[in-house]
Amino acid sequence: YQQDDREVIRAGRILETIEENLAPDGEKMYVHVVKTPILDAKGRALGTQCIFWDITAQKRFEQQLQRKNDELALNEAALRKANEDLKSAQFQLIQAEKMTAMGHMAGALAHEIRNPLTVIVGYVNDLLEGRPAEDPVVKPLSAVRRSAERCLELMENLLRFSRRPQDNEVF
Repeated sequence: YQQDDREVIRAGRILETIEENLAPDGEKMYVHVVKTPILDAKGRALGTQCIFWDITAQKRFEQQLQRKNDELALNEAALRKANEDLKSAQFQLIQAEKMTAMGHMAGALAHEIRNPLTVIVGYVNDLLEGRPAEDPVVKPLSAVRRSAERCLELMENLLRFSRRPQDNEVF
């Protein structure tokens, strides 16, 4: 502080600062200091006048406020991340619900297509029954039956896919 006094006298200007000191109990204390030069009639500095205020409580409050602001920023970041995670989970749930709806729709569609295909295969089998291999309708009817049976197999696969798996079922 004596160096500050000498600087105020030398420069002839006011010095305002906040000093950090140690109290006798070892705690930090803060002092707002204003030092003004005392001038003689000719404007020469003779000494200093010093006024100071203990602002330790204010500084501690500011530090506490800063810690709370830092804590708040961390909490805000965590909250933003939790919100993003929630949005992601919600999106995944919507996608899963869409897939479930698609499974139901695929199952219903497979049932609707399987029934007429079964009728087609049955009638083709009736038409082919007892016909000799050289009959000109055997080859095209056999092709119709193979195609219908292939479609039936696809519908069965679609139905298996659309069903809920059982506990002991493995994909």
